[in-house]
Amino acid sequence: MASSTVIMMIKPALQASFGNHPTMPIMLIAIIIMLASIVAGISQYVQTIILEKTGLNIVAELRRDLFNHILKLDVSYLMRNHVGQLSAICMEETALVRDITGRIFVGSLQDTLSFVFLIGIVIYQDWQLALVAMIAVPLLAIGKGQLSVRRKKLMRQLLESRSQLISRISETLFNVRLVKIFSAEERETDRMHQSFEDLSKLHLDTLRARSLSLPLNEVITGTCIILVMLVGSWRANLGVMTLPALTTILVALISAYRPLKRLDDFGNSIQEGITAAERIKEILDLDSEVKDAPDANELLVGNGEVVFENVDFHYSEDKPCLRKINLKIPAGSTVAIVGPSGAGKSSLINLIPRFFDPVGGKILIDGTDIKNVTQKSLRNSIAMVTQETLLFDDSVANNIAYSYPKATRAEIENAAKAAAIHEFISSLPLGYDTLIGARGIKLSGGERQRLSIARSLLKGSRILLLDEATSSLDNISEQDVKQAIIHLPNKPTRVVIAHRLSTIIDADLIVVMDQGAIVEFGSHKQLLKNNGLYTKLYLMDQEISVV
Repeated sequence: MASSTVIMMIKPALQASFGNHPTMPIMLIAIIIMLASIVAGISQYVQTIILEKTGLNIVAELRRDLFNHILKLDVSYLMRNHVGQLSAICMEETALVRDITGRIFVGSLQDTLSFVFLIGIVIYQDWQLALVAMIAVPLLAIGKGQLSVRRKKLMRQLLESRSQLISRISETLFNVRLVKIFSAEERETDRMHQSFEDLSKLHLDTLRARSLSLPLNEVITGTCIILVMLVGSWRANLGVMTLPALTTILVALISAYRPLKRLDDFGNSIQEGITAAERIKEILDLDSEVKDAPDANELLVGNGEVVFENVDFHYSEDKPCLRKINLKIPAGSTVAIVGPSGAGKSSLINLIPRFFDPVGGKILIDGTDIKNVTQKSLRNSIAMVTQETLLFDDSVANNIAYSYPKATRAEIENAAKAAAIHEFISSLPLGYDTLIGARGIKLSGGERQRLSIARSLLKGSRILLLDEATSSLDNISEQDVKQAIIHLPNKPTRVVIAHRLSTIIDADLIVVMDQGAIVEFGSHKQLLKNNGLYTKLYLMDQEISVV
């Protein structure tokens, strides 16, 4: 607006300076220009703050919705896609969307208004010359349209490569001890260097595609200015227009083409934002395979009996994982699932909280098909300790209380005592307020495992799933935890997976699995009498224990 006002004042200023029929005093012209500059500056400041704030709020909501949607996707999807890539989309690519709603939108709006006002000045002075000047607009639109297809393709490749590289960096840093023990620093550096170079080349290709429009802009706008100058000079010689009017038109036209060129750069940024938005939309459009039924009810767990009826399951159709599983886990009992690696033990218990759904048969809790209840109520009734110890970069107390955020300090400490880790926590400088680092890196394997056990015990669920929950514990700690689990006051139904068979010989029922099927079940003594797979596994376990 300020530049438009200045240009509008050129003609009367020239008339006033050279005495060519002045229309207003030179001082009034100066005051008008100063006031226009002040108003324009204030309005730009207010406009920028308001629009940037709006953009930040929009992206904050987008990040929240995207993160929430990712958390609700199937476990299988999160297993197939690296968390580093999803993190990059959540943070970096949403930032590109923010640029569209904030800085880019503000700049595009300002430049569009400037272009319209300046072309309006040209039309006001001489509409015929304005038609000549406007030839540039369709020519630029056609040229940029041809270039945009390749730019979009390269931008998508760039975003995908960038997110993959971020994933690789985070993965390497997380496995830094593995890198060091195998002296692989140089190898990893070389691998990353190649990835960095590939990304740089892709950046350069994208930059070339973006920059191709620059010479196109200059040639087309320069040609139009020359045409306007020639036609204007001819009309001035004919006396159809005055020299101050032609000067005003040329200054306005040069000024109008400047925001038009910037709009091209903004167009590139908008295309980047749109490409990022498309990748975000692809995730938001994903639907979970494991979902609540439309008429799903809340699960009301009574005793906690779990029943598998003819359950089949596979991760891929050509590789069956579980076959015709029929199993009754009595309420309040301890049932151990044993078998060689790859027998399907973890897959079996992962079906209980509906991390996956069986492809055949059904699972019942207290007689209710778990597909007919909400996932939230189902999982609220289950506590689980997984093979991989999962902890947050937070305090000891907050990690234990993750299963029950409303827990008192006394309840947290009781759970820690049951998991045989209270004395260790008390010895820490800040006790339960000690930060444990990313994934509990400051703790040993056994300490991390006991912390995760304490977290599950605090929840007080009617069903407790333990997948190799004590594999990192010494014999004394293992026995302490085992006794604590057996004597839990709420007497939950316990499903235990263990490779050390000495830890489950007192189980109420031992289920032996092999190649996705149940091949034996019974008590420890009964299974030894059968002299089957369990006997073989038990004898091997005894030999290993002796060694």
